Amino acid sequence: MISFKNKLKDKISKTGHSLCVGIDPHTKNLFPFLDSIIKLKGPRNFLTGFSKAHIDAAKGCCSTVKFQSAFFEQFGPAGFESLHESIAYAKANDLLVILDAKRCDISSTMTAYGTAAFEIFGADALTIIPYMGFDVISALESWLQKGFGIYVVLVSSNPTGEQLQSLRISSQSLAEYLFNYFVECLTKANLVDSTGFVIGATRLSILGSFLKNLATYPLLMPGVGAQGGSISEELYAVLKQSRSSLVPISRALSGLDSHPDTMNVSSWSDYSSFIRSRIFEFSKQLSLR
Repeated sequence: MISFKNKLKDKISKTGHSLCVGIDPHTKNLFPFLDSIIKLKGPRNFLTGFSKAHIDAAKGCCSTVKFQSAFFEQFGPAGFESLHESIAYAKANDLLVILDAKRCDISSTMTAYGTAAFEIFGADALTIIPYMGFDVISALESWLQKGFGIYVVLVSSNPTGEQLQSLRISSQSLAEYLFNYFVECLTKANLVDSTGFVIGATRLSILGSFLKNLATYPLLMPGVGAQGGSISEELYAVLKQSRSSLVPISRALSGLDSHPDTMNVSSWSDYSSFIRSRIFEFSKQLSLR
């Protein structure tokens, strides 16, 4: 069975860049075309059209898409139905799918979350929170052994995350302590190649030597674009070292960061073309060739 890490590395190698297309249908301050869709045709039409526009733009030139589950869940049944349909569409277009749901619970509940993520929705990877220990991962072992993957949130891109993740435990930060704990457990369980870590692109400068240890794993590095992060030399150096790592970009691709070009969009086809042009801009900056 091919591990998630090797699947991802192969996909990235074929596309030649580390861009992951984030599908985050945020409904605040929508520009005119999207605002008209959600008002006139409802959330299901909006969510499905939004997702399909991103997938159509990404197919053939990107390795991965990442669905932010919360922006679908907020619409209830219509959101869940659209998420299921959109993930299937992404898979049909040969894209790996990360479900960004940040699950964390005891073993029995994590097993249920795993069933939902991998069997019902059909995602390739799931983001998780590590606070409740290795049970969060061991409950997913049967799927991880079949080639599915997880991303453990260690160093998040939000500003207040640092207050907790930088707390010292002896000579280590909490993030470093958790990393070492999980790597030891993952090694014993032979799940290393199924696991990546979330490291905020806005936090790289404070990680120091810890970053070198992290870079041997698949990293998911959010924060570029709407959260204020940039494709810095430091970020690019990590990508060159860790060829299975990804930089997810969402609102800066979708135009939900008030990009002026979106004012000319009047159809889903226009919108997908706009996203594809933004994908090409960022993929050049994230090229590994």
